Amino acid sequence: MTGEFTKNGLMYAEETMIAEYIACRKAQTYSNTMTDERLCELFAEFALRHQARFNALYAILMQE
Repeated sequence: MTGEFTKNGLMYAEETMIAEYIACRKAQTYSNTMTDERLCELFAEFALRHQARFNALYAILMQE
């Protein structure tokens, strides 16, 4: 990636990463506490999606 992030862009990225991290942890917790098997699977899938978005954003920021 060429170019640099602005201060506002970095703040937004940080806020987004925090939100993805929290969403991932919540989904993992829900997945581990649900008694319905289908709900466990759905929340585990949600956790993976949030983790993937967090990782992708992290990778972009590390390229800068």
